[in-house]
Amino acid sequence: MISRVEWYRVVLDEAHTIRNVSTRQFRAINSIPAHIRWCLTGTPIQNSLEDLGALVKFLRVPLLDDITTFRKYVITPIMNNGRFVNLRRLLGLICLRRTKTLLQLPDPVTHSEMLELSLAESEIYNDFGESCRRAIDSAVSGHSLKKANNHIIQMVLGMRLFCNDGARAFTGKWRPQGLPSDPEEALSYLQSCGNAFCRRCECEVQSMYTVDDRSSGVLTLCQHLICGECVQAFEADLDSNSVDGRAQCPECGMTGARDAMVVDPSQRSDMLSGNVYPTKLLALRENVCCQDASEKSVVFSFWKKTLDLVAELFQQIRFPFLRIHGSIPSSQRSKILTEFEQSTSARVLLITFGTGGVGINKLMVANHIHILEPQWNPSVESQAIGRILRFGQERNVKILRYIMKNTVEGAVQSQQLRKLQLARGGFGVTKDEHTSQRIQEIMSDK
Repeated sequence: MISRVEWYRVVLDEAHTIRNVSTRQFRAINSIPAHIRWCLTGTPIQNSLEDLGALVKFLRVPLLDDITTFRKYVITPIMNNGRFVNLRRLLGLICLRRTKTLLQLPDPVTHSEMLELSLAESEIYNDFGESCRRAIDSAVSGHSLKKANNHIIQMVLGMRLFCNDGARAFTGKWRPQGLPSDPEEALSYLQSCGNAFCRRCECEVQSMYTVDDRSSGVLTLCQHLICGECVQAFEADLDSNSVDGRAQCPECGMTGARDAMVVDPSQRSDMLSGNVYPTKLLALRENVCCQDASEKSVVFSFWKKTLDLVAELFQQIRFPFLRIHGSIPSSQRSKILTEFEQSTSARVLLITFGTGGVGINKLMVANHIHILEPQWNPSVESQAIGRILRFGQERNVKILRYIMKNTVEGAVQSQQLRKLQLARGGFGVTKDEHTSQRIQEIMSDK
């Protein structure tokens, strides 16, 4: 219906969500007829310059709206010679940029806590890495590069989880092939591969099991990723397709019990057994407990099960905290945020990166931000920080990132650095305070 109207102006909010030109989502948005097109986004370049190419195509920028031409005149000069001239000219003509410096917010105090693995953790970490390397060598010697690549992605994911959860990351069986059985780990795996898209509509899935959020998804028993908007249609197809009384997946034909076709996150294997807690989370507990009783903290992690461990740690010492994750309905989430804002006893809020923005302004009551692990995409961290450090914040905000030395988290930071430098070079700024500060932090951590 929308594509049948000749619109005067189309304004695309959160425009970075169409950054993959091969998806149905992009093709649908791009087909809307309009005389004028605007894109609103805080992160036009999230992973690569191809992201910007998609926005240029949507905006119908002459000549450069052809992706081949965009690559030739914009991407290739940067990749081959580090020349940003054409990119800067382009952005100077089509981009109106407004940064947080205009808001005159109090400067945040940022710090990265560099932690050492314990001797026991180091031994397990190295043993896991060695077993993965053997699997990769075996795949390469068998001329299976695809299999080797899968092993590498699995190894990196496993090491990232270990940095947060310690030995408890491996209580379940770590599968060398295919998706991890844990839905959040499966999403991390797909994001690393660049394949975190809905099987049906091809929109990007950014979190798991967040109710009332189109960008959130579910994982099926047959390992398809389905976004929030397509879930109802998928389940309706399950109900209408059955073989000998068993539900049949409309995507691949796999059959199974109807109630088991969508993985239930509450049925994941229990990983909270044992008494040894990882170094990183013990450091978090110590830092939070040492804060002034009048100050509040928000703790961010991508993985819900990491926050399960944090919750257990706080429960042991009877330290009051609140939690928000994707499976909590919006109405209940709003009540939790109100309690966090108004209650003097609610000093800590545990929240996943992918959780939606309901009650976002209520997080400004906090002035301590704890980021438990570096994200491949630095904009994910920036958006999380922006929930607290925003217009109206009057307190001095402290940002604490937790990094395990001599682990894969250093590689994640290197990837962040590359993306931050790419964005900074594209705009040709001599001083973007936030980006410059973040680049300096990463460099000082190495």
